Amino acid sequence: MIVSLVVDRSPLAPLYRACAALAGVALVAIFVLMIGETLLRKFLGGFIPGAGQLIAWSCCAAAFLAMPYAFRLGDFVRVDLATGALKPAARRWAEAFALCGMTLFCAFATWSTARYVLSGWRDGEMTQGMLEVPLWWAQASMVLGLAVLTVAAAECFIDVLRARTPIYTSHERARIAAHDFGEHV
Repeated sequence: MIVSLVVDRSPLAPLYRACAALAGVALVAIFVLMIGETLLRKFLGGFIPGAGQLIAWSCCAAAFLAMPYAFRLGDFVRVDLATGALKPAARRWAEAFALCGMTLFCAFATWSTARYVLSGWRDGEMTQGMLEVPLWWAQASMVLGLAVLTVAAAECFIDVLRARTPIYTSHERARIAAHDFGEHV
């Protein structure tokens, strides 16, 4: 693991870090629930009601809330293999095209997911299983993660259009400078 040599100076960086922190809380919740459930079953013969549901919701939250921060760090699969061989001007436009597509796709995903969650809220849909709570509680992290990812993609798209180096490229350059070619955590 490398300590980032690049500081994200975006005014939205605290938002991305907050989403990452919430994803971390969800990961801790998964750990606590899984270990707690195991210990209760083994030593006390009991169980945590709805643990499976809570773990599933936490997995969803961890995945979706981590996406904006991971994208900003350059830990998303991108089109670098295709654009890396291009000259700088062509690379910039290819990257702008890819980021525009990503922004539009994320915006559509946010919009359609938000519509789905909102319809469940309006209809009073409840979860199924041992825990019966409003379904939108379990789905809200998806909408939040997608919305912030859309903002992150749009911000990088604007950076490329303004001929600025996107933050994820800066992180990649920092990794290369530090001779870190392994897995990134």
